[in-house]
Amino acid sequence: TMTQLSTRLAAAAAGMLLALAIFSLPPSFAQAPAGGVVALTGARVINGTGAAPLEQATIVIANGSIQAVGPGSTVTIPAGATRVDMSGKTILPGLINAHGHLNADKSTRPIRDKLIGQLKIYADYGVTTVVVLGTGPNDLPDAVKLRDEQERGSLDRARVYAAGSS
Repeated sequence: TMTQLSTRLAAAAAGMLLALAIFSLPPSFAQAPAGGVVALTGARVINGTGAAPLEQATIVIANGSIQAVGPGSTVTIPAGATRVDMSGKTILPGLINAHGHLNADKSTRPIRDKLIGQLKIYADYGVTTVVVLGTGPNDLPDAVKLRDEQERGSLDRARVYAAGSS
C-alpha cells in the first residue's frame, strides 16, 4: 500500500547518510568488523535539510548506526575507533531514485544476479533506494524477494521497492 511505501521510504531516508558514508570509504574500511566503530573526520557534511554544510565535520558510526555528527571539535571519538580522514570529501544523504528500472540487463545471468548487480551500480553512484514502478514479469518475483530480504541484515547494494502484484 501507499502507506507502507511511505513508511519504508522514511526509514530508508533515515539510513541514507550512513549508507553513503559507508559507500564513500575505501573497500577495506567498508568491511569493518561488526560492532566496530568508525570515525569519519575532516569532511564537509550536507544533511539534506537545507542547513548550511558542516565543515571539518566528524561522523561516528557504531554497530551500523550513526552515533554522532558535528564539527570535529564537538564530537568525541571513542578509543579504538578506526579513523578515516575524509578531508576534501563531501558526505551527503543517499539519493532516492523514485522511478528506477532494473530489467535493462540483457545478459544470460540468473535474474537475481542481474538485479543485485544493477542495485550495486546504483549504490556506487550514491543511490541508496530505488523504487521500481514496473518490471518484466519474469523479474518481479526476484525483485519482491530482494525487497523482503533487505529488512534483515546489512546491504552492499541499494534498497529496492518494486510495484506489482507479489
